[in-house]
Amino acid sequence: MFRINVIGTPMKNGRFRPSTNVGMADIHMSVMTEGISIGVWLEVKRKGKGQSKTQKAFERKVKEQNGWYFIVRSIEDVQEVVRIIRDDTWKKIKKLQKELNEYETGQG
Repeated sequence: MFRINVIGTPMKNGRFRPSTNVGMADIHMSVMTEGISIGVWLEVKRKGKGQSKTQKAFERKVKEQNGWYFIVRSIEDVQEVVRIIRDDTWKKIKKLQKELNEYETGQG
């Protein structure tokens, strides 16, 4: 799991130089399932807080490429993300196993 620095860099004059990571999710982590590493972006939000325009744009870009992006508010949310990704990965593995079996037996 990696924490992404999305806050600007403090300058001597008290202002901040904007981050090059504006809008990027707060955390990128890998979920391992059967030796397959699945990359996941997590945006951490407090209850009642929403995404900025740049965060929504980043989410859109991730999802356009069939990536995983979640807004989480607790460790329980993160645990649910892991469950969702593992379940989805297992469904895909089983589908591929079935297709391979059908191909090998001449049924597909």
